[in-house]
Amino acid sequence: MTTYYDDNFGHWDMSGSDSFEFYNQVQAESVYKRCQGCGAIVRLRPDYGYCNGCVDILEQGGDLEYPDIPDPKVDLELQLRITEDEVEKAESMAADGCYEEFSDD
Repeated sequence: MTTYYDDNFGHWDMSGSDSFEFYNQVQAESVYKRCQGCGAIVRLRPDYGYCNGCVDILEQGGDLEYPDIPDPKVDLELQLRITEDEVEKAESMAADGCYEEFSDD
């Protein structure tokens, strides 16, 4: 069984076509940003502030140790660099006919 993961909702069950369409929509809307809970650079929807891992901790009543967030200008420069790298990688993979999937094997 093939599974998909993203930083917004975690692991996805792709048993229905609606799930796959929604997953693609979420991926298209997501941007690189720093999670306000753990400080990691993740792909989140623009209106989200926490990655799925941090949300799981908060929903279970846990506490987060909030990181020292660096200057927002640094985050923007990092986001632009990551985006450029991702575009180059995606173009290269598409030219080779490769697509990224995660497998439960």
